[in-house]
Amino acid sequence: MTEFEYISNINTKDCYDFKSICIKNHIEYYCQQFKIDNRYGLMLSNNKYKYNYIFNGFELDAKEPRLFLFNDDIYIIFNVKYEKQRRMCISKYNIFDPYILYVDDIDNIDNTDNTNWSPLVKDNDLYFIYSYHPLVIFKYQEYGKCTIFYKEQKDKKDEKDEKDVKEKRIIGTTNMLKFNDFNDLYLGLCQRQKNDLNISYVIIVDTSSNIWTIKYISDYIFIGDNLLNVKYTPTSLNKLNSYYIVTFHTNNKKQLKYSLTFNIDGNIKNIINNNINIEECILKNESVFVEKYIKHSNHTFVTSFIDLNDYENRMPGKQTDKYLKLGLKLIELCKDYFFIIFTNKKTYEKLSKAISPSSLNIKIYTVEMEDLPISKKLDTLYNSKKLKLPSEARSDKDTYNYLKIMNSKSYFIEKAMEYNNFNSNFFSWIDFGILHIIKDNELDLFLSYINNINNYNNNFITLPGGSTYLQKNDNNVIHNISNINKPDNTFKDSCDWTFFGGFFVGHKDSLKEFCRENNNFIDNFIAFKYITWEVNVWTYIYYTILKNIIKPFSVYTHNIEMLKIPV
Repeated sequence: MTEFEYISNINTKDCYDFKSICIKNHIEYYCQQFKIDNRYGLMLSNNKYKYNYIFNGFELDAKEPRLFLFNDDIYIIFNVKYEKQRRMCISKYNIFDPYILYVDDIDNIDNTDNTNWSPLVKDNDLYFIYSYHPLVIFKYQEYGKCTIFYKEQKDKKDEKDEKDVKEKRIIGTTNMLKFNDFNDLYLGLCQRQKNDLNISYVIIVDTSSNIWTIKYISDYIFIGDNLLNVKYTPTSLNKLNSYYIVTFHTNNKKQLKYSLTFNIDGNIKNIINNNINIEECILKNESVFVEKYIKHSNHTFVTSFIDLNDYENRMPGKQTDKYLKLGLKLIELCKDYFFIIFTNKKTYEKLSKAISPSSLNIKIYTVEMEDLPISKKLDTLYNSKKLKLPSEARSDKDTYNYLKIMNSKSYFIEKAMEYNNFNSNFFSWIDFGILHIIKDNELDLFLSYINNINNYNNNFITLPGGSTYLQKNDNNVIHNISNINKPDNTFKDSCDWTFFGGFFVGHKDSLKEFCRENNNFIDNFIAFKYITWEVNVWTYIYYTILKNIIKPFSVYTHNIEMLKIPV
């Protein structure tokens, strides 16, 4: 069993990037990735002379340093930019004299772009574990030259595709150290990629013969309770007395130091005599990983941001930056909840700069305006000028593209339920720019409402509606709806505020019916050659078909009360 205990955050002031440590004679030596004028280099320091910084490697664009001891000297391995590629490099710590690492017969090695080599020192010789699966080991000679010490033979027909190969590959992230008092067993940390995630393990290698073997691989490493937006990469391994010191680099700008204690259930012979199938192990760990890391949520929030400024000139106040800022603030405020976001490719580039692809509670899907189902059905009519917009539509706001997006909310909900990344039974639609109706002093109240929505557990659909409209006589509304396809009908030509469109919530079974009826109504648009607001469509569906599963609550106007569902 592998146990981690937090020690400290080892960030250096004004420097939050990739950091490795090496402990020698009770002094901690540091090497940290540092950026100056868009070039990366290495910042060297130690905890004895705390303000004595040495900078090296900026002319090489040096990144991701790892420290290790070799024949009582501290060495650094790191990757550099060399002939348009990233290549591994080695240097002594106290005399910066780097050599590019190269391997004879490298053409026979897969994944030549791997820049995560694990140093292992045995009998005064230096080895690099290039990858653990497949197992490939280099032996260092001198002046950067390496030879292939061992290469595991694998059956390529078992590999389905490039992604399959990449996800099975396990690479090193730290140096290797002797495991306890066993001369031939070495322990380190390694990692593999799965989707957008890095999954880390503790691994033990047996070096007792010329054919090294993997004897143990742990369950995935779990440190901390909230990993939804944090990706951990182990960066160094040291041993003090009976425990190890591990450092981790995180994508939230923290360098964390942990102690590691390693307890074997049963006799150590169980490891020494064990010949494991590493693929079976990682697949087993994957099931545990999915269960614990990607915590399922019974509720998923759905939103979209397809920037209409990419398709037309929008009115003042509808600029991209304004709504992008509002939406990102929404995601940040709701960082403990689960989101599916739909956007177009151009807008995705802007979103992805602010939302990490490793955020486990957020999934982003891209769809272009022309690929929306409503576009495929109506664009030909509109382009031939045979489709009418509402007579009261504002020409600078309620455009054809705008109305298509509004009427696609049910499509986005439908796709989110189809993907169901978080195994949810309840889904909410919430406008990406919903915060434009929330005042700064209402944010705590807003979060309390979001929490209530997240805990929603009714089988029907709940959504806000205008109090004056909800008080109408049903017969009058139905009479108006029954004449919806007659010329100059006010129902299709003016916005009906029986419902407010910024939010709704429901059980997936009820929402499937709601989405189906929304899709059916698009056929009315085709048959009668018009398009109207989505809230008008919802009113029609409510009064004619789904009144039994839609339960509105009354709100006076568009404000924070739209999110105050009855509890």
